[in-house]
Amino acid sequence: MKFRLMSDLHLEFEDRTTNFTPMPQQDDKTTVLILAGDVATGLDAEGFLFAMCKRFYKVVYVLGNHEFYGKEYNKIRRQWNDFPGLPGNFILLDDHAASIEDPMDSTKQARVVGGTLWTDFNDGDWFAMNAARGGMNDFFCVKFKSGDEKTGYRKRKFMPEDTIRAHKQTLFLITETVRVPFDGPTVVVTHHLPHPLCVDREFRTSNLNPAYMTNLDAVIENNDIDVWCHGHTHSNVDVEVHGTRILCNPRGYTPDALNKGFNENLTFEV
Repeated sequence: MKFRLMSDLHLEFEDRTTNFTPMPQQDDKTTVLILAGDVATGLDAEGFLFAMCKRFYKVVYVLGNHEFYGKEYNKIRRQWNDFPGLPGNFILLDDHAASIEDPMDSTKQARVVGGTLWTDFNDGDWFAMNAARGGMNDFFCVKFKSGDEKTGYRKRKFMPEDTIRAHKQTLFLITETVRVPFDGPTVVVTHHLPHPLCVDREFRTSNLNPAYMTNLDAVIENNDIDVWCHGHTHSNVDVEVHGTRILCNPRGYTPDALNKGFNENLTFEV
């Protein structure tokens, strides 16, 4: 089965959110398009996603951190999960798993599983959390509604403690899915990075890396994962870890911070 991968399109920086359109290929109707987050803020990726669903066999989408910018975290998740009228070939991986039938052979399937993933800040390391609290836009630009009916609700800024909880939920879904034997390939899709080798050499000493990456080496080693796709970093990644190929193909910010390595026609097969 053929997959086409891209992430970090950041259409919020375009004049219109449908300005960027990947070049059509002859086999798009038998190709699964994976969008590994940061397509546009809020629900603004709708038009682009509808257009891609008309072109591709399936469209798999995970939410990135930028989808939540200027919005309330839980509300955006609910809106995407309850989005009316989305095409039947659209697959949202917001802590979900799905099986995709091979369009060339109905006896074969691939399994996809994933979500945003966020990070665990080196297992809740105070220094890592404090650096991110002051240095990551996530904790200035995302709102979070906490509380309940009894105690009352209040809106506050998104915090590292929130991402740790979200990370654990996504990781639980991924590990519980991939540990079950499956007669076909498994593709994991997240926005955040799953391994230190995914961090660009330029930034490997940055104190903000724990806000981008969680070291899931043991998860990768102990499970049968064919490909792990991610976004978030604006550098290309193509590495193999314990037999799992890890890929990232980000576009970056237009017009002045586009990733020179972005390949809108990047595909892989499993």
